Amino acid sequence: MSKGQKNIRSALVILIMVVTSLLLYQHLLNKVKTTEDVPVTAVQTVLLKNLNKDYPASPREVIKYYNELQTCMYNDEYTDEEFADLANKALELYDDELVEHQNPEMYPQLLKQDITTFRDDQKKMVGNYISSATEVEYYTKKKRQCANLRSTYQVRQGAAMTSTTQIFVMRKDEKGHWKILGWDIDRGE
Repeated sequence: MSKGQKNIRSALVILIMVVTSLLLYQHLLNKVKTTEDVPVTAVQTVLLKNLNKDYPASPREVIKYYNELQTCMYNDEYTDEEFADLANKALELYDDELVEHQNPEMYPQLLKQDITTFRDDQKKMVGNYISSATEVEYYTKKKRQCANLRSTYQVRQGAAMTSTTQIFVMRKDEKGHWKILGWDIDRGE
């Protein structure tokens, strides 16, 4: 092979590498543009949380995530599959004892009925506020770590605003995760 042929061959290999690199770059650029053009909904954002790998670390974080689920379920639009996923995420935050009480097979149906009534009454959840970390009440009951935490919900119905505070009772499970055992309305007694 002559020196001229080697130069042509080298130039051809370099040209093919440059063209391949440019095509790959263009493909990746188009893929990024396509991904950025599709907006992610609040429901999809909440559902992206993998509770098996990234379970909320504190009672406050558990209720914060629970409130995000509630806000999505009561306010946002979603598919039937997304609703089922939201309901299952809520059940994952519940203590086993509460799950048994909720009847997991009926829970999505009963929750859907509650949401339908809420929406039929033209209500909208407009805010929720969790007590500060210093207001979490920790205690031990039957050798299990427990905590109480208050969360306030604001609901608008037409021009009227109502505010309700719930006291969440939580306890740690065998994995060290804080789970919702139950809740009650804080009547300020």
